[in-house]
Amino acid sequence: GTFILPYISSTKSPQQIMGSLVKQFLSKQREVTPGEVYHVTFMPCYDKKLEASREDFYSDVLNCHDVDCVITAIELEQMLDSNSKSLSDVEGIELDWPWSEREGPTSVRR
Repeated sequence: GTFILPYISSTKSPQQIMGSLVKQFLSKQREVTPGEVYHVTFMPCYDKKLEASREDFYSDVLNCHDVDCVITAIELEQMLDSNSKSLSDVEGIELDWPWSEREGPTSVRR
C-alpha cells in the first residue's frame, strides 16, 4: 500500500550508477559528449532492460540514458547458439580497466 512509499529508496541501482560513472569518465577522458559513449551491460534478467529504458533513468546532466543497451544471459546464450558456440569456446581477454592502480578514488581501485 501507500504507507510504504515514503520508505522506498530512491537510490539508483548498481547498473545505473555504473552507467553514469562510465559515461562521465570516458566522455571526459576521450573528449566526447556522454551521449557518444555507448554503454552495454550484461545482466541476468529481462527486468534490467526495463530498468535501463525507464525515463527516470534519463540523465538531464549527461543528456542521455545511463545505460544504452542491456544484454541478458539468455540473449548471450542465443547469440552463442546462433553461431554454434558455447561459452567455453569464447577466448578470454584482459579487461579494459580505465584506471591504474594509483589513479582514481580508493572506491574504484581494483
